[in-house]
Amino acid sequence: MVYVIGEILAIELKVAAEIMDVSPDNFRKLLQRARQDILNFMEEKCGLVNTTNPCRCSKKTKGFIKEGWVDPLNIKFTDDRLETIKDIIEVKNHELSDLENQYLDHFQGHTYLQSHSMKLVELIKNFESKGGV
Repeated sequence: MVYVIGEILAIELKVAAEIMDVSPDNFRKLLQRARQDILNFMEEKCGLVNTTNPCRCSKKTKGFIKEGWVDPLNIKFTDDRLETIKDIIEVKNHELSDLENQYLDHFQGHTYLQSHSMKLVELIKNFESKGGV
C-alpha cells in the first residue's frame, strides 16, 4: 500500500503519511523499503528487468498483447498505454489536492475551534483582571 500511495499515485509525503497513520519520516522509510522490495523481486524474477531471468508471465503478456497494451516485438507496455496511466495519476493527484483543500477550509472555519479560542482568551483576561500572574 505504501508503494502504491507514494510511488504510483505520487501523493504528497505529508498526506501519504496521514493516510498510513505514520509520521512523514516513517512513511519515507517505509517507501524506501517498499521500493527496494519491488526492485529485488523484479531483479530476481522478471525477464523484462533482468534478461538472465526467463519471463514467468507469458499468460498475462499474451492477454496484454491481445488488448494492445504490450508491444509484441518489444515486450513492454505501449507508449499510448503509459501515457494513459500518467494522465490518470495527474488527475487523481489534483482531485486529492482539491479534496485536501476543501477539508482544510471546512476544518479551519469550524466554529468549534473558534469558540474554544475565544473562551481561552476570555479565561486569560478574566484571570489577569482578578490579579493573576
